[in-house]
Amino acid sequence: MPGHAWTMVKRIVRAYGAAQNDENINVEGVARLAGIHRPIVSANNNFLRSVGILDLDRLKLTALGVKLATGIGIENASLVTEALAEVVLTTPILYQLLSTLQARGPMDIAAFRAQVILAVGLNENSANLPMVKTIVDLMEESTLIQIRDDKILLGGLADNGFMQTAIINPQPPVTDLNINAGNNQQNMAPQARSQSGDWAEMLLAKFPQFDPAWTDDVKLKWFDAFDRLMKGRGI
Repeated sequence: MPGHAWTMVKRIVRAYGAAQNDENINVEGVARLAGIHRPIVSANNNFLRSVGILDLDRLKLTALGVKLATGIGIENASLVTEALAEVVLTTPILYQLLSTLQARGPMDIAAFRAQVILAVGLNENSANLPMVKTIVDLMEESTLIQIRDDKILLGGLADNGFMQTAIINPQPPVTDLNINAGNNQQNMAPQARSQSGDWAEMLLAKFPQFDPAWTDDVKLKWFDAFDRLMKGRGI
């Protein structure tokens, strides 16, 4: 789970983007660039790894993280939206939440929050329960969901068939968002890598069949997603 509000998480991502070319960067340096205290960065690093934004082994952004940081830095809403949509579609738990919404239709905000709580393994006594809002805010900014009249429903990208391009990250994310900020990343990385093939095979089984009737735009997205899925399987 994230350790702070979505606005703070984006601030940290932006700082990582500014430090991307600094080979000697450390958490203290990222915190200094963000203008925040070091523990705030540390509290969010594992979450950023779990959604494929931060590299599993280094304090460096992934290609997806660079895209997001660039969009945030230049205040390009479309680039941020595109990056966040990819985050949601390539993070198993977030994709699961999106699929639940697709299956059930519009949900009360409280009901959707309950699904988030269940998906990440929290309970009523969890200290980071307030951070559920961070997950919802991330998904809303991706435009894959939207909030209207106290209801959460699929957003424009999802309605337009963008979910058909869902793929697993070529660099596997940590398999569960419910991870403690204090865990050592070296201890988590092997587990995440060992799970990547299983996730890819599960996703392949559910991958939509190619339909010649699709628009050219959807066809291109399908081919791109299929290619990346094959890379995720090591093919």
